[in-house]
Amino acid sequence: MKKIRYILFYPEAEPSSFVKDVGMIPATLRKRYGYDAHLVCYENGLKRPYRSTILNGLRFLRENAESIDILQLFHPIKRNVVWILYFKKKHPDGTVYLKLDADDRIITSVKGKRDLFHSLKRKMIRWLLTSPDLVTVESSEMSRRIEGYYGIRIPVLPNGFELAQNADDQVKKEKIVLTVARNGTYQKATEVLLEAFVNADLQEGWKLRLVGSMEESFVPRMNTFLKEHEAYADRIEYAGEIQDRRMLYKEYERAAVFALPSRYESFGIVLAEALSRGCYLITTDHVPSAYDLIPDERFGEIVRTDCVQSLAKALKKAEKDMKEIESCKGLRMAYAGERFAWDGVCGKLEEYLKCLTGRMN
Repeated sequence: MKKIRYILFYPEAEPSSFVKDVGMIPATLRKRYGYDAHLVCYENGLKRPYRSTILNGLRFLRENAESIDILQLFHPIKRNVVWILYFKKKHPDGTVYLKLDADDRIITSVKGKRDLFHSLKRKMIRWLLTSPDLVTVESSEMSRRIEGYYGIRIPVLPNGFELAQNADDQVKKEKIVLTVARNGTYQKATEVLLEAFVNADLQEGWKLRLVGSMEESFVPRMNTFLKEHEAYADRIEYAGEIQDRRMLYKEYERAAVFALPSRYESFGIVLAEALSRGCYLITTDHVPSAYDLIPDERFGEIVRTDCVQSLAKALKKAEKDMKEIESCKGLRMAYAGERFAWDGVCGKLEEYLKCLTGRMN
């Protein structure tokens, strides 16, 4: 039987993103479900004879469209309009899957704006929500928000994490507040986390660990903050980037609390990873996936975006609830495995695709 040829087309994908949806979807479909699935990007053989990514994409589709059964694209952006129209012209029976990877900006970027540019952008987004054969969004809350504004219901397919075989629920949680992020970017609101950690006035022994890259422009601000709060200099640790996934998961295993005070996210895979290692989650109401990842207070707390006081209060509550955080660790790990492991997520995607491509099965 001919295998279904599945191409995830994302030219800008970098090696660091191969462990995220960009790499894990084709890898899991190939390994678990027998698809002839591949990631196509500049780092993985896509030629770039033109400066324009749109033109490079059209060149790729001109040469390959007729051999592609399913083409997956990302984001509600204009280049995808061009690629979808061209792909369907070259291969009318081909299937297009658009993974929105969208946050609130899919609404806020056009809401209340009536000029020609934003009217056209709104029409483009609406076209992209309805024209592909399959469109999914990463959280039930984001699906609800899109339906509320555009009047279009979008199926939910969350992002996931790779379910490790060596997850250890016997590792005792330590008094650590962990974040894994591109520290110092506007999106991640690192400065809010620093202020909240100090304002929470946690007992001696609690530490804040920052894992991930740090914006060069944020380094002076970080240094100034530590000078102004000398008492916390040995309680706020910057670990830098951790490329070894096993070492990263050990960070999750140790930490009692995982905090991600983002100003926007389409999902936040690090939240699912942290939950899979039993962390208590604290994140903001601008992270739509929070409402799926935190079904009740045993799993974490959702705080107001950009509110130091709200975040500090949540950290203080976590300190008081340390025994419960430890006792409910296994519950959080099991929930994450059931809802957000890539095998299960891709199983749900495969069910969606079966409905569209039954002719090929």
